[in-house]
Amino acid sequence: MKQIESQQLALLEIIERIIEKVKEKKFSDKSVQNAMPMMIELGQRMDLTPIQALLFSAFVNFCDDDNLTKKDLAEFFDCPSIRVMRYSKDIDVLIEKDYIRQRNKMYYFVPQKTIDALENNSIPQPNLYESMDAETFMDTFCALLGELDCSDINQSLWECEFNNLCKSNKHLKIVKAFDGLQSEGNELLLFCVLLMRYFKYNDEHNCRYDIEDYFDDERQFNTLLRAVGMDVLPIKLNGYIGFGFADGQVDTASWTITEKTKKEFLSDYNICNKRALPSDVKSPEDIVEKELFYNESTTQQINQLAALLSVDRFHQIQQQLESHGMRKGFACIFYGYPGTGKTETVLQLAKRTNRSIMQVEISALRSKWVGETESNVKAVFESYRRICKMLSPEPILLFNEADAVLCTRQEGAVNSVDKMENAMQNIILQEMETLEGIMIATTNLTGNLDKAFERRFLYKIEFQKPTAEESKYIWQKMIPSLSENNALLLAKEYSFTGGQIENIARKYIINDILGTNSDSSQISVLRQFCASELLHSKGSNRIGF
Repeated sequence: MKQIESQQLALLEIIERIIEKVKEKKFSDKSVQNAMPMMIELGQRMDLTPIQALLFSAFVNFCDDDNLTKKDLAEFFDCPSIRVMRYSKDIDVLIEKDYIRQRNKMYYFVPQKTIDALENNSIPQPNLYESMDAETFMDTFCALLGELDCSDINQSLWECEFNNLCKSNKHLKIVKAFDGLQSEGNELLLFCVLLMRYFKYNDEHNCRYDIEDYFDDERQFNTLLRAVGMDVLPIKLNGYIGFGFADGQVDTASWTITEKTKKEFLSDYNICNKRALPSDVKSPEDIVEKELFYNESTTQQINQLAALLSVDRFHQIQQQLESHGMRKGFACIFYGYPGTGKTETVLQLAKRTNRSIMQVEISALRSKWVGETESNVKAVFESYRRICKMLSPEPILLFNEADAVLCTRQEGAVNSVDKMENAMQNIILQEMETLEGIMIATTNLTGNLDKAFERRFLYKIEFQKPTAEESKYIWQKMIPSLSENNALLLAKEYSFTGGQIENIARKYIINDILGTNSDSSQISVLRQFCASELLHSKGSNRIGF
């Protein structure tokens, strides 16, 4: 009769009777014996042992407490904490079945789905993820990681739920991509966190503090990050994750997914990129229009290039090149004497063609760590491709002062520095082969330009020092009050580039503002500045303009 009576009771009534009998006699053998019939009944209905049913009942009794500890259970049972600790494995079973959950390895709570099920007199069931569409899958994927981040579930339960989510939706392209990833444990979790943060927040700069809360074990997490840095983690070796970007530069202390991952995992999703452009990407509106001076040959080549880079013309030419089986990208090199306006010409070309500029400083790519320099170079081109998708028309990728990276590769390189330089150059050569945008490199030295680079630059424009007649014109443009005779006199006396003349003109204007030019004749003051510029040029290693 007692068995029949218990079967007619609701689950919450059984739990209530268990608590009453145990509470009356505490956690003694007698109290457990008195509650045993109900414990057996609850255990049979929920696939638990009697002692697990008892512990579950105690947790449900504290369902309003999100930070329940084993010490709290011991106080409830009026027994030593060590008595409760004896049943840690039984508590783990409750967690595995997702009847209860653990937070931060110390705190326990009863999830809402368990409470809802008990109130409906039903057994809490595993989450059902059957036949989702791509959007619902991603919403659930992100929600599970959100629960992990908030410690509402532990890492073991997250992985179980994630596997169930994927097994139930094998028809989706993203799930097929996960199957091909063949990762598990901490490696899988790291990848999923980076994927989620890009999808949800468009984040390509995930530092340690952005992701560490998703991992249960700090020591294992540190081991994971070391493996990423040492290039031994399969998801990094296989090109699924890479270093992140901070202000347009590679940041080896942060991580992100790669273009390969975006293509394989996120092609079914329309991701709207609202993130601000990196600080090293300059928009055409931010470029100050400036008149530059070249010889006739250089002027003609610059004007031709500007016409080719105009939006309509550029796309027409790309289509024609592609139809002939040729590379679509435009790679150009500006070479010549320092101060002749190579870098400024790139800026003005961007201004004329309404394009932004992503400028790369070669020195920022080099690293003392093995393999990092190569990763940095790859990340630059990945960043450029990403920005190309954000902007229309395509921006210009500027490798400024690229002398070192364009030099002849070392044959039979032995030391690590030469090997690193060769590897960096090989990556750039490979990227130039598949380039679909616009790349311009500036250099002062062309005598040791690697032949492989020389072949890949479609346009090679030399910037020469101005003739005396051209210098005269620059002097007058920079200092309108200067007479034609004096301008010609300075042009013949000093073989300056446009950059050097601009330096002198700026000093003259500053002195004019300060009122210190009045005591001497204009030509005398300018000659003093010219002499200073000559001394500066002799004692300086400064290159470029």
